[in-house]
Formats: sequence, structure tokens, C-alpha cells
Amino acid sequence: MRMQETRSPAVVQYHRELLQIAVLIALAIMAFWGTRAVHAYARRTSVSDAEQWYRRGGDALVAADTDRAVDAFRRAVAKNRGERKYALALAVALERHNDGDTAQRVLLTLRESSPEDAEVNLTLARLDAHEGHIAEAVRYYRNALYAPAAAADVTMRRTTRLELARFLLAHDDRSRALAELLAAANDSPNDAPSARDLGDLFMQAGDDGRALAQFTIALRLAPDDHDAHRGAGLAAFHLGRYREARRHLLAAGTLENDAQQLLETATYIVTSNPLAPRLAAAERRRRVLAALDAARSHVARCPATVDLAAVQQDLDAAIADLGRRRTSARDALDATMDLVGLAEGAARDCGTGSAADRALALIAPTDSTP
Repeated sequence: MRMQETRSPAVVQYHRELLQIAVLIALAIMAFWGTRAVHAYARRTSVSDAEQWYRRGGDALVAADTDRAVDAFRRAVAKNRGERKYALALAVALERHNDGDTAQRVLLTLRESSPEDAEVNLTLARLDAHEGHIAEAVRYYRNALYAPAAAADVTMRRTTRLELARFLLAHDDRSRALAELLAAANDSPNDAPSARDLGDLFMQAGDDGRALAQFTIALRLAPDDHDAHRGAGLAAFHLGRYREARRHLLAAGTLENDAQQLLETATYIVTSNPLAPRLAAAERRRRVLAALDAARSHVARCPATVDLAAVQQDLDAAIADLGRRRTSARDALDATMDLVGLAEGAARDCGTGSAADRALALIAPTDSTP
């Protein structure tokens, strides 16, 4: 009994210490989870606030209020520094706010951690393009093109190539633009608008053959596409395929002035070309007379000079000579067309003249030396 009584205080002390330790552990656990919960709540609040500022910045950009947009995106970045889209949006807003240097610093900071990020490289390319830094813009466009995201996404790759091609065309770099367009054509979807847009770009790059091929694809998919008919007509005209050009331009409906002139020129060539093959002698003679008359009218509209007066006399003599004959040898008619070409060349600086003048300048030799 005495032994039990001496051990009781120690046991009581031991139990007391165990209880204290348990309480401390419980308090530590509560503190840990409480801190974690507070931190999580603060993080959720910060993320939510960042998204709200991001949306406000987007609205401000739409309203062209770049001051408010920059401020909103800065707040979004401060609230959630790990979200890349906020920094990208800030860079775009800064660029529109004419603060390209700061925008570039933001983008280069992003690129340090993700050098192969297609969107970051593309935004840098657009920034340099806007600033007129051609070599840098092309380099970043190519980085965006060869990024893993672009390699895996056909639409992104094609869109980026077309944007680069348009940039190169705007700076008169047709050869490199054409290379990008050829690559983009391999990724082109099978729809009329894509083929038509590619046709327009090929034509700007000076490749009328590939342009016509793309417009033909567009028309196969959408036979009533007026824009594709117009593009096909222009490309065919540039290729010297005047009958095809006339057919497409007629199908295009209302045309602007330049295209309307090409239609009239193509129509003259198709219906009135004196050099067309397989013409009856009488019809060829009639067309040559009409060509002489058109050339004489064109020369008559020019300011008088000694050289042009000589050309005018030669035209009058040729008209009189043909008028006296009922028929003329093919060689004589061809020689007369040489005179028509010379006259049109001499009068080329006196306005474009009529559809006949424009057509004759294309189909007859145009040595401008009388």
C-alpha cells in the first residue's frame, strides 16, 4: 500500500505531461490547418480578384481605353503572378499604349522561362512588326512556327504562317512570302474561304498560276463565290488567259474600276483581236482597220510633237491604203499591226485610253521609238 502511494504522484505527473503534449499537438494541428485554410482562402480570393481585373482590362482594351487596361492587367499580374495570360495581356496593352519597350521587357521575362512558348514568341513578333523591326519580327515568327505547340496544332501553324506571309508581303519580300504560302497550302483546310484567301495571297506574291489554282478550288466548293470569280479572273488575265479571265469576271458581278477595265480589255481581246488565229481574211482586215482607228484616236489625244505627228501620218496612210483594197495579204496586215503597236507605245503616256488601246498594248508589239 505504501509503495502504491509513493508511485501515484509520478504517474499523475506522467499523465499530466501526456495530456499537455496531446493538447499542444492538437493546437499545432489546428494552427497548421487554420493557417492552411486562411492561406487557401487568401489564394482563392487573390486568384478571383486577378481574374476580375483581367476581365476589366479586356473590357478596357475593347473600349480602346489603354490607360485603364494597363492598370487592370498590372493588378491582375500582381494578384496572380503565375498566370501567363495576364502578363501577355499586359504586354499587348502596353504596346497599344505606345510603351513598346516595357511591353518587350514583360515578354522577354516570360520567354526566359519558356523560350519555346509559341504565344509569347508570336506576341514578340507582332510587337517587333509594329515597331518596324523586320529581322527581329521574322525571327520570332519562325520561333513561334517551330514551337512544340505549333507543331502539334495545324490551325495555329497555318495561321502563323499566313500572318508571317502577309508581313513579308507588306515589306515587299515576295520570295520569302511565297515560301511561307507554299508551306501554308499544305496545311490548308478544304473550304472555299481558305482557298480564296490563299489565292489572294499567292497573287500578291506574284504567283498567278498558284493563285488561279486556289481560286479554282474555292469555286469547286462554292460555285457562286463572287470574290473567288473575281480573283480567278484577275489571275487568268495576268497569265494571258483572256477568255477564261472574261468568263470569271463576268461571273463576279459588280466590279471595281480596275477589274472592270480588265474585263473590257479581255472582252476586246476575245472578240476583236486582229491577231487571233483562224480568222477569215475579211474579218481579220476589219479588225485591223478598227485597231488602226483606235490607235489614231489615242495618238490624237496626246500633246502634239514632231514624232507623234509622223506616227499620225503613218496611221492615216495605212488606213487609206487598207481602205483602197478589198483584201490584203496576211503579211501586210501583220506589218500594219506592227505600226499599231508602235503607235500605242508612243501614246502610252497619254492616258490609258479605251479598252481597245489597253488590249492593243498587250497583243501588238509596242516599240515606243517611232
